[in-house]
Amino acid sequence: LEILADNVRCTHGATSGQIDEDELFYLRTRGIPTKVAQRLLVTGFLDEVIRRLDHRAIAEHLHRLIEEKFSTQSAVDIRP
Repeated sequence: LEILADNVRCTHGATSGQIDEDELFYLRTRGIPTKVAQRLLVTGFLDEVIRRLDHRAIAEHLHRLIEEKFSTQSAVDIRP
């Protein structure tokens, strides 16, 4: 983002939501257990963002953090 002005105000927002029940249902109908399906959906979503990072070490660190969260929690809540 390049802004060529002196009087600029920027904001940003973020949202979070639940796993799409239709996507979860699709995976479940193919024999994938619920927890595995949830993990696939969450990690797939996060991977789309992480792939855009130019810094490989940071991307690898984020992948490790995500894996740690899933290995230490029984649910898909990956909040810190």
